[in-house]
Amino acid sequence: MKYPTILFALLLALTLLLSACGAQEEPQPPEDAEPEPFTLSVSLPGQADTLDPLRSTAQGTETILHHLFENLMRWEDGGDGWAVLAPGQAESYTVETDYAGNATYTFTLREGLQWSDGRPIAAGDFVSAWQRIADPANDVPHRALLSPVAGYGQVQETGDASLLAVSAPDRRTFVVSLEGSCAWFLEEVCASPYTVPRPTDLPSDGSVTNGPYTAVQFGRAQVVLEPSETYHSPSRTAPENSVRLAFRLAVDTAAVTEAIGDPRLRAASGVVPYGVTDYGAPAPEEPEEEAPSTLPDPSAPVEPELPAPYWDFRAHSLELVTVPGEQDYTADCLQARTLLSQAGYPNGSGFPAVEYIYVRSDAAQAAANALCALWRRELGVTVTARGLSQEDFDARLAAAQAQDTEAEDASDSEEEPSAEPFTLAARDFTPSCNDAGVLLDFWRSTRETNLSGYRSDAFDILLDAARAAESPEVRDAYLHDAEAIILQEVPVVPVYYHGGAFQLSDRLSGLYRLPDGVYFLGNVREESPSEG
Repeated sequence: MKYPTILFALLLALTLLLSACGAQEEPQPPEDAEPEPFTLSVSLPGQADTLDPLRSTAQGTETILHHLFENLMRWEDGGDGWAVLAPGQAESYTVETDYAGNATYTFTLREGLQWSDGRPIAAGDFVSAWQRIADPANDVPHRALLSPVAGYGQVQETGDASLLAVSAPDRRTFVVSLEGSCAWFLEEVCASPYTVPRPTDLPSDGSVTNGPYTAVQFGRAQVVLEPSETYHSPSRTAPENSVRLAFRLAVDTAAVTEAIGDPRLRAASGVVPYGVTDYGAPAPEEPEEEAPSTLPDPSAPVEPELPAPYWDFRAHSLELVTVPGEQDYTADCLQARTLLSQAGYPNGSGFPAVEYIYVRSDAAQAAANALCALWRRELGVTVTARGLSQEDFDARLAAAQAQDTEAEDASDSEEEPSAEPFTLAARDFTPSCNDAGVLLDFWRSTRETNLSGYRSDAFDILLDAARAAESPEVRDAYLHDAEAIILQEVPVVPVYYHGGAFQLSDRLSGLYRLPDGVYFLGNVREESPSEG
């Protein structure tokens, strides 16, 4: 099978960087006084344009939204630093699966739910909110989260939101029917702040919420949260009630990590090679210019590798992940040189011009420099790296697709198509949720995201089987086999992923998190001097 002349590099962007947390120094109160709430200072990347969960897309704000809004399910401390799923606005749920494998969830809401301004929350609010989210006319950024719900595709085609399979038989019962049995429905849809039953007239500054916190200060660079007095849970502990959260946004993470003085944190915030268990030193940066990149001298000294990372996303994935085993790098290079020689390019001699394009960013630039230096050093092949704007990058890919289509149309013709330079394109892929099936679906034959033109009936069948599987173990096995196919046929080459790290003051404890970089801070407590 002929593949188009585009090869994609894979970025598994599953984490955000929480750069630093620490308690602000407060004067000590008298011994007979009640303890004052302490403020937890949190540094996050990005800026907050809005705290409307249906509209927010800014990097770093998902952590804030999880503290402000609660969905049917919520995340609580599992005791080991990781979050586990628990009932939220719903006190319980049941699930039934029909003969075709389609699941129907029935949620029973808690009694007395309300927004912090006193207005009640009922099951009908979830129905109307989910219909508004799914309606393409509203252009909600995260509406694809509702794609597993039956009728979602019809809503996208017709614009009739009433076709979404959600209902409220009474004020405390919310029913959702799915197409198939979506393994990530509870975690990624029902525990997400992006699908909460937010009324249309709610302020966008986070001052009215249904979660454990409300915003008392909102700005692009700083957001301050205080515990909500109307949150439904009466069992919250005193430490959680006493924590005030001050988020500093748009922080220079390099400056923060420099101040912290932990080299592992600095390394973890950069590029992590896929399949490598140590954080290597980043490649030297190239000057920012429109001209082709000037590559670093591969013989230049390289800083020693840093210690092993805090964690590797593959070790904490909820799915089965194919982790590359130990390989003989020298033997692989020898085999590559042999194949080049057999193709008529001994030691890279006579190899045609190759251009590697990418969207300009620090991470993409570092990867381009490293790859081009390796190809030149190990294979004698010169590859020209070029950083482009997103607009120019998209235009180049669209042009390559058009050339491939024209080449296929001309395949029956006796006229030889004109030869075009082979192009390597590095593209970032960020799944909408923390699920292997969502990531692999980028290369389904019918997906618009499959810009490589890859086609495999076996791959598509395995994805369909995983979608219909009721058992998580069976679903994981299908996805594992699908991943094996795509790694063997190589329409995409995983190159690197982003690492994330955080540092907490030695006097603080109680933070827990999700693998995709959301941090929960409501249980953080400050140890007294006697405890420390």
